[in-house]
Amino acid sequence: MRLVTYRLKEGAARLGLLHDQLVVDVQNLAAAAGCELPASMLELIDRGQPALDLLRRLIASADVAQLARCSTAHRNVTLLAP
Repeated sequence: MRLVTYRLKEGAARLGLLHDQLVVDVQNLAAAAGCELPASMLELIDRGQPALDLLRRLIASADVAQLARCSTAHRNVTLLAP
């Protein structure tokens, strides 16, 4: 799992993870599953191992349609410093 900070056009920086050629928005994926995860890398680090474990479970259990709804193509984002 490769975590990234990214931006869509001129929007705010967001926490995502690279999955195939997609950038999955971590906060949106969690919200779709009825959970809560942060929108920034620093917040994720502050929440520690339980947040990472939750994120791993969400990715493992998500189907292709769920990932597609919470993702954008890698070519459509700007990767930022973590």
